[in-house]
Amino acid sequence: MFSVRRAQGVVLVVGVMAALSSCGGTELSCSGESHCAGNNNHSEGGDSSNGTKVTPPDSQSAEPSTEAAAFTTLYSDRTLKNGLPYPSLCNASVDFDEGRAWTSDTVSPDGSELDLRACYVEFGQYVNARSAGISETPKPDAEECLGYARSGGIQTISNWDEVYKEKPIKTGMTLCFETEEGNIARAEVIEATWKRYNDGGGTFHRPFYTFKVTAWTPNE
Repeated sequence: MFSVRRAQGVVLVVGVMAALSSCGGTELSCSGESHCAGNNNHSEGGDSSNGTKVTPPDSQSAEPSTEAAAFTTLYSDRTLKNGLPYPSLCNASVDFDEGRAWTSDTVSPDGSELDLRACYVEFGQYVNARSAGISETPKPDAEECLGYARSGGIQTISNWDEVYKEKPIKTGMTLCFETEEGNIARAEVIEATWKRYNDGGGTFHRPFYTFKVTAWTPNE
């Protein structure tokens, strides 16, 4: 407690902070020497040896990516095989919504986006999707893949000779599908080979594909 004399009397000044003496009387609040004004090593959020200011990691703001904000991953890098052996089966299908592939002896299975058909009156490679196209980059994200799907390029070819002639799906391609459910699938073509058969009446070929697939669903 100190006393200060004025012309009209004595006024008591109460509660002078102890911090004034600990910091040389220049700073009101200190937790150590390095935080007191006048210390040449003082730095804010960084290396105290050179006084460089560094923003703490937890204070840095990061904008979410467009893909993370707009789409949710259904599954990632799933291997799906699509091939049609002769003569035992009629249909080989890929369902990108569920991420599965199978063979059967029926035509037009529900839910598949890519069918290889060789029975009844349907022969060839059938695409059952809103849109399907070829990506110009090996690993497009969901939004990019949707754009490539809508650009087109993969469609139904209903004659096996034409499918073999065009070979629309080749090793090294990346295909993009927009399914009827509105999902997006990126199908990297790991392998695309053709097997030669002879049924006694002539020679024909059938494709066998291996895809590595990642699929997304749009967020509402």
